[in-house]
Amino acid sequence: MLKITDIHARKILNSRGEWTIEVRVELENEYRGTISMPHGVSAGSFEAHSVDAEQAVTKINNDIRGVLKGFDGEMYEELDAVLIDLDGTSQKSNLGSNSILGVSLACAKAVSRARKIAFWKYLRELYGIAVPDGHNMRLMMNFIEGGVHAGSDLGFQEYLVIPKGKNIEDSIAKGTRLYNSLKKYLLEHVGRNSINVGDEGGFALQTSDNKEPFSVINKVADNEGMLAEIEMGVDVAANNVNMDVRELTSIYKEITDEFSVTYIEDPFSEDDFTNFSALTKKVGERVMIAGDDLTTTNPVRMDVAHRVMSINAIIIKPDQIGSLSEALRAVHMARGWNWQVIASHRGGETNDDFIVDFAYAIGADGIKIGGPARGERIAKYNRLLEISK
Repeated sequence: MLKITDIHARKILNSRGEWTIEVRVELENEYRGTISMPHGVSAGSFEAHSVDAEQAVTKINNDIRGVLKGFDGEMYEELDAVLIDLDGTSQKSNLGSNSILGVSLACAKAVSRARKIAFWKYLRELYGIAVPDGHNMRLMMNFIEGGVHAGSDLGFQEYLVIPKGKNIEDSIAKGTRLYNSLKKYLLEHVGRNSINVGDEGGFALQTSDNKEPFSVINKVADNEGMLAEIEMGVDVAANNVNMDVRELTSIYKEITDEFSVTYIEDPFSEDDFTNFSALTKKVGERVMIAGDDLTTTNPVRMDVAHRVMSINAIIIKPDQIGSLSEALRAVHMARGWNWQVIASHRGGETNDDFIVDFAYAIGADGIKIGGPARGERIAKYNRLLEISK
């Protein structure tokens, strides 16, 4: 038994200069775990609710601390259940998903330190399913940004490069090589403004043509002799795109026919299960159709998507559901339906790298941690390199 002796939260700034929280949980014998919470910029309507940082700090330091002091930190499911019951709302709008998940993760990290094992190893124990030796998680690297993540006229939010590396280190090497080649190309052929980066480290290419980024990336990859070493993907974030279904469907046909696009995330709005299903039926044998705003790591939304066969892949963001135990159950559900699982960061991030440990623990098929730029994204790439050794 590892009793919780103290819980403390404070306000810190995230990558967008906005307030978020850092949570520290201390166990007996002074083992501590600290987590800082991300925040979504492009968020689905059905996500668990965050509360503002000031309110979260007060809730944690008063309400949550008082309830959990003396609680066994190893009883993670029971701990989450206590917090969910204390919150008393369907979307965690009282305590906030940031408060509940922050405490949940910080406690798990403290336990891993008390047991003197890596955080990802402890999370894998909690996950409870073996991950095959040599499992090769795919990197979905953000090369060009639009939508609400960048100050450009691009409607689609993220243009992704998925290196075909033999392991994590090889994928990062291939991806960073192409990223830097793209930067050089944009500087020489488009101008200095084109190498400014968005929230997640992708270049903010100034264009309104939603197909042009694929052409540019494809051209640079061809120039570098790397076409056979990459695939491409896109996070459309269609909630924020002012195009009708017919226009969107036409673009998806064009890009999957012309380029090596094997991943499309949120191709339609968050309630359009029907058109998700139609696209999955049409191209799902060769393309991952992933739900993010559609599913929000929420078991009710996931069940609907499963019943109507809307997707074959899912984004898992622990803060969308708001507790470690619920996030792990969502992964179990997805695996039971043979969906590909992609763990993802958020638009507003910190230097915390817990999402990497989480992804590694569950044997995620893919991970999104942005482009290889900006300190809060690089911290996660470096953690990947550390774990993969």
